[in-house]
Amino acid sequence: LFYTTSKFGVEAFLYQFNNDQETKIDLPNASGTIDLFSTSNESPNLYVGIDGWITDYTRYIFKNETFSIDPLSNNEKHSEFNDFQVKEIQVKSYDGVQVPMSIIYSKNIEINGLNPTFIYAYGAYGESMTPFFSPTFLNWVQNGGVFVVPHIRGGGEKGDSWHEQGMKSKKSNSWKDIIACAEYLIRNKFTSKEKTVLYSSSAGAVATGMAMVERPDLFKVFIADVPMLNPLRSEERTNNASNYLEYGTVKDSTECIALIKMDPYVNLKPNVDYPASLIISSFNDARIDPWIPGKFAAKLQAYSTSKAPVFLDVIYDAGHEGGDTMEERIKEYSRIFAFAFWQTNHSLKI
Repeated sequence: LFYTTSKFGVEAFLYQFNNDQETKIDLPNASGTIDLFSTSNESPNLYVGIDGWITDYTRYIFKNETFSIDPLSNNEKHSEFNDFQVKEIQVKSYDGVQVPMSIIYSKNIEINGLNPTFIYAYGAYGESMTPFFSPTFLNWVQNGGVFVVPHIRGGGEKGDSWHEQGMKSKKSNSWKDIIACAEYLIRNKFTSKEKTVLYSSSAGAVATGMAMVERPDLFKVFIADVPMLNPLRSEERTNNASNYLEYGTVKDSTECIALIKMDPYVNLKPNVDYPASLIISSFNDARIDPWIPGKFAAKLQAYSTSKAPVFLDVIYDAGHEGGDTMEERIKEYSRIFAFAFWQTNHSLKI
């Protein structure tokens, strides 16, 4: 019997159980996630798929206690990422709870507080931000930036209770975890307040939006992609479905109060120096109606006194997942990174 375990959703391990003995199997390389499968019950081969932040998904054949690369696997090498490293840590949040955080950066940069840092948080629906190999996001690191994923409450990295601690009346844990992680990065000189970029999409924007609203001084740039920035009005969306199970409902007095407290749009205040912001809306989005990011951008433009730009970028021929082609996705992230590098005053390494 072969099985895997996961530590906080970011480090995966492979084990074998045989004759009442449990044995940990040494992997070809460090793994963020592991997939196991076989071709049939009669096959002697165990297929092991390994993925990570800086290693592309590779499928191995494990036979006779030995790993060999599956000849049908995509074994493309990415030498441009050879100098990248991953730091998996835990950060103490406001209430003493330890929050896992993944930090990806180049060995060649100085940890001096001058690095633009792209913080990508989600924390909703029990979804774990497991390690994924993305040349798109690693391009940020190639250009001298730091890529960070805080595994905040509301996700599933520490099990069902981790999700429950970041939903409805406990949603404030999600954005306070983000704030604690950002403070850690600044305190330990991975970045500074002038170099922090906070990003998320969809339901993740509830937490990132509130982190920005509650601590606008902590972030230089705020980017929200097809974002839920008005959960109080979530039930008025075209596609409401069962989302009230995550956010709460205005039909319940206790949950309605929680919705008000977690709503970035409602909690915006006039005459505040908010960070430079890029709000992206897809006109054909069936999950987040365009009026949600649109009204947030308008209110932020009216209330912010920082003189930093607040842009609303409407993609008219896309849905919730963005454009249909890789080219369209690359163009979108090119605009995202360009805005972030511009506002953090960072020169690209071209």
